[in-house]
Amino acid sequence: MRVMNLNAHPQMVEENSLPTDPWTRSLAQQYNRAPKIYPELKQYATFMHGIRKIALGFKFVEFFHFFKVTAGKFDQFRPGDIITCDVFDRLPHLNEIVIFFPSKDCWRDYPMQMGPCLFDEKDPCLLVLYRILFERMAEALALYKHVKIKNLPDLALRDCFWEMRRAAMSRAAKFDEVELKKLYADCGGGVKLDTPAEPGAWLNRQDCYEEPDELKFKDPFYPVRCRCEIPCQHRYDFTVW
Repeated sequence: MRVMNLNAHPQMVEENSLPTDPWTRSLAQQYNRAPKIYPELKQYATFMHGIRKIALGFKFVEFFHFFKVTAGKFDQFRPGDIITCDVFDRLPHLNEIVIFFPSKDCWRDYPMQMGPCLFDEKDPCLLVLYRILFERMAEALALYKHVKIKNLPDLALRDCFWEMRRAAMSRAAKFDEVELKKLYADCGGGVKLDTPAEPGAWLNRQDCYEEPDELKFKDPFYPVRCRCEIPCQHRYDFTVW
């Protein structure tokens, strides 16, 4: 991502903004890794830290990697050096995120893509892929008030995303920045979670789409075969295949 290139250019507005010795370089690295936790070190900010608005547009498999999807053990295919949504934590002034979802000509797999095939050759399921993505996006974007989504294929999917987002924002509202900093201090940079939910448990919900009971995460789960009441092949136009 080009945003990371900006990290090589320090801002020159604050005094003593350039590290000059091992101690100041250590402080600069500390701010670079967690600027929201150490705002008192903002003098070491780079041009990257000043970003206020960002637009994202990927193919499905790239979205899955960026938002750290784990459903169906997808995270096992994520390269170790790939940039993920964790980059948002390094943008303290980010206040608007625009998401451009894949256009119709990207509803397919690509040769040598970084991960398993997502689309079944005979019965591709666009709904399940979107809902897997929505679950992770809602969590990753919960702390950002201004999020815009573009290029969704229908209003039902849009409503499903916003419902997941509202639920994630409600959970995230329980913590403010002071509490977050305290958690980092008490837990050494990590937070112990309660018993985790089973991956894909939200697929049993009936408020977005009704799906048959036999839809389960299997190994291998991908490519996703459509079991929707109205097949995705009929609901959406896959003629570009």
